[in-house]
Amino acid sequence: MGGSHIRSERDTLGEIEVPEDVYYGPQTVRTINNFKISRQRLPSSFIRAQAAIKLASARANLEAGKLEPEIAKAIISAASEVREGNLRTGKA
Repeated sequence: MGGSHIRSERDTLGEIEVPEDVYYGPQTVRTINNFKISRQRLPSSFIRAQAAIKLASARANLEAGKLEPEIAKAIISAASEVREGNLRTGKA
């Protein structure tokens, strides 16, 4: 993995070490470790487009009463950061 600082996370397959400075979890670490293609990066325009979809979905579901305001706020905040390119770490 690369980073010297790690966190330990658990999923249905057990415990695994995840770099502290990434915004993903155990499933992504397992994918990176097991599939060569997982090292290929998606274009930043695609990632920003996905964030825009998440942002619009969170707003629509909040307005429709299908999403709790606290959860919607967290999704909207994170999606906005991703859409603006602020959460790219240069990792998978």
